[in-house]
Parts: sequence; structure tokens; C-alpha cells
Amino acid sequence: MKHAEGTSAVVDALRLGLEPERVYRFTSQLTLHPETLTIRSGASQEAPLLICLHPPRLTEFQFAQRMRELMELDVHLAFPRGLHAHEVDLGGACSVGYAWCHYTGDNPSFRQSLSMASVHLEGIVNRLLEDLQVDRRSIYLLGSEGSSLFATIYAVAHSETFAGTVSLGGNLLPEVLADFLPEKRRIPFLCIHTRRGRHRITERDRKHVDDLRSMGFPVDFETLGSDGPPWENEAALIMSWLSQKAGIPLVQSD
Repeated sequence: MKHAEGTSAVVDALRLGLEPERVYRFTSQLTLHPETLTIRSGASQEAPLLICLHPPRLTEFQFAQRMRELMELDVHLAFPRGLHAHEVDLGGACSVGYAWCHYTGDNPSFRQSLSMASVHLEGIVNRLLEDLQVDRRSIYLLGSEGSSLFATIYAVAHSETFAGTVSLGGNLLPEVLADFLPEKRRIPFLCIHTRRGRHRITERDRKHVDDLRSMGFPVDFETLGSDGPPWENEAALIMSWLSQKAGIPLVQSD
């Protein structure tokens, strides 16, 4: 496979401490910024795929650096640009993600932004499935902070594709997710918050988890302390959860 932008891909690999053949960038002809940083699994067989949507304060490369522990897994990692924030107009709102928590599903700007971002991500997913040896039973979507809401909406609405979704902080808004539920499928969630810091837990977060469970979603809910370098504990939890879930069929609601 050729690098879409060979020089930047090699630089990314060196800065991430990986072999150059494991890292590449590709472009898709879509609205929004099209570039995606992809790190291929070292496994020779079909591997799980984890698509990571980063928060607005980080670039896709910076997020890859923070989640570098995930590279120890035999999992393909993809970090798309353009879905994190401020790329989609919300009719005066400042960003996708953070601002979405102030909107309902009836808001026209919300619907338009969701549609644009969904088209963008659909193209990325299709390209990844064409280019990588992916275990189709083990495709996961991760959203951090401002990207959590979109990640969970998209994964729930496309539960035929995704085996689960991971949320690092952010607002999940079960009342909005309810508008996108398939008839029976309920994919598992991993929701991670901390007692202090950027992913700080609130009572609203606890209620959202309870609401998701009442809707039939299997939810693993983890609250971390502040020990250890930032992101280290989050990455370890994600690694453990993916290892447990890989290859498990989707849960069917009653």
C-alpha cells in the first residue's frame, strides 16, 4: 500500500516510534477536511478496527500520541480529521460536540450537521474496509470529550457495522440517541470518566448511564482517579475492554 502523503506518514511513524509501513494517511473526496491518519495492526490476520474521533483541542496526530498505548494491541487504529469540532455550522453554535449538548434532535442545524458528519465518516469507514484486513465482527468507534455525542449517535444508528462504542468524557444525551435507535440491536458501551480533571464525572453523567441501560444498552461504566499520567489509565481500560469484546456478537434487545 502506498502512502497517500508519503513524507508526512513517515514523519508520523518516526514521531510515534513505529515502523513506517505501519502508518499512512489517505484522503477521501468528501466535504470537511478529508485526511485520515491510519496505523495498521502488526497482526497478519484480520484485526479489529478502532476509529478514534478526537476532541476539538487536539489534532488527530496529537490524539494518536495520547492513545499510543493502544498500539500495543493488534488493532487497526484510524484518526479522522474533520469530525472533532468547528468544521460544521450549527447555526451560530461554536463547535460540533460541545455545542450539540445544547440542541435537541428537532433543531434543523443539528440535523444538517449530523448528516454532513455522517456522510464524511461513512466514506472513511468504507475506505478503511477496502484498504485493511478488518475483522468485520470487531469494528469500534471511540469519541473523546466533544466528539463523544457524535460517535455514540453514529455507532448506534449503524449498529449493523459497529460492535461497540467508547466514550471518554463528553455528553451522551440518551434522549437524542433515542431518535436513532434500530429496532432491536443494542451495541455495548464503554463510558470512562475521572473524579477530577478534564473527564470529570457529574451526576448528569451517572443519570445518562442509567438511562442508556434502561434503553437496553449493555454499559460498562468506569470512573478513574487522577493517579498516573493523563490518558494512561484510559488507554489501559480501552485495551482491556476491546480484548474482552473482540469477536463477540452484538447484543439483541428483548
